[in-house]
Amino acid sequence: HRWHCAESPGKGVAGNDRSGDPVFLKPKVDQLYFSPVFFVNESEPHMRMALRAGSGGVVVADITLKLIRDVVSGIKVGKAGLAYAVDSEGNLIIHPDPTLLLNRTNLASLPQVKAALGAAGGGKSKEITVGRDPSGGKVLTATQSIPSLGWHVFVEQPLGEAFAPLYSSILRTVILL
Repeated sequence: HRWHCAESPGKGVAGNDRSGDPVFLKPKVDQLYFSPVFFVNESEPHMRMALRAGSGGVVVADITLKLIRDVVSGIKVGKAGLAYAVDSEGNLIIHPDPTLLLNRTNLASLPQVKAALGAAGGGKSKEITVGRDPSGGKVLTATQSIPSLGWHVFVEQPLGEAFAPLYSSILRTVILL
């Protein structure tokens, strides 16, 4: 983590002029500000956290999201299920497939992401729904929003895999009948 401290929006520790930087302009007194996620070395997700003190100074921390990425990317549901996170615009910020991050993939057109983004804007959305993966396959999706960050975390499993135990049970019942 890199820490920057400045008494006023001017020169930071590194000598860069940060007077126009949102991390100095957006924080309210005694409230945390979280920047949008950005990528270092094209694949490492980071964000900035800032706090404006009552005296007008701003403390800014660059935070690596590598641990969060590792935890979310490590979630496995069945054989082909996975977890991922998007920001408030549907941009992929955490996913097990790094090529989707490198391509700056936007998933706002997927039904489950569109519903989560709509719910964040005041609409209603189901927490568990049938959606589509980026390749068009049907998936069973559970969603959890993190309003303070504007993130939405999705856990998905291919529909056929999710319903396989149910299909197996129905088949056994039909055979017994």
